[in-house]
Amino acid sequence: MKFFKENSYDIVKLYIQQIGISIFSLFLYFAVEAIPLAEESKTGLAVGLSVFSMLFFYMLLYTAAWDMGAKDKIRIDGGRMELRKGKGAWMACIANLPNFVLALLSLIFISLNLWLSADALNVMFVIFNFLLRVTTAMYNGLMQGIFGGLLSSGESIYLLGQTVGFLIVPVVAILVTHFGYTMGVKEQRIMKLFRLNTKE
Repeated sequence: MKFFKENSYDIVKLYIQQIGISIFSLFLYFAVEAIPLAEESKTGLAVGLSVFSMLFFYMLLYTAAWDMGAKDKIRIDGGRMELRKGKGAWMACIANLPNFVLALLSLIFISLNLWLSADALNVMFVIFNFLLRVTTAMYNGLMQGIFGGLLSSGESIYLLGQTVGFLIVPVVAILVTHFGYTMGVKEQRIMKLFRLNTKE
């Protein structure tokens, strides 16, 4: 709780960026649905838009985390703050907590529904899965493309696979944020690293 209070502004900022990209992605998906194309072509386009949205999202995360790290460096150098290893990852973990909770609840209810086949369980899954897909819409197309092959095994298996995927993808966001924050604390730029590698 102390860590959250001290870094609540930055954590909320990370989550708001996610919601912003998610809304942007939803508009793109709606635009794709309005195009008179074959279902296969729409799926391919949705996957492409999803990858674009994800990369844009990770770029924003990296930039925001770099700025956070650079601001902390000033305080660390001035002796007003101690360097906390893994701070970027911890902030991202808390910012992604709603994603993990929604994905986990969706996974529990879809798994129980596969076993017990109860309408109430299916309703609970639909509610949590809807919230998950709305707040992490940038991943929807990618999940559709990766797990589309499971449709032949039944819609429930397909949705189960996607839900597992939604549990995994936030890890990438956490790693990107951690990397950005670390680079900010060191005041290093990615392009500078590439230039150094090229010279070697």
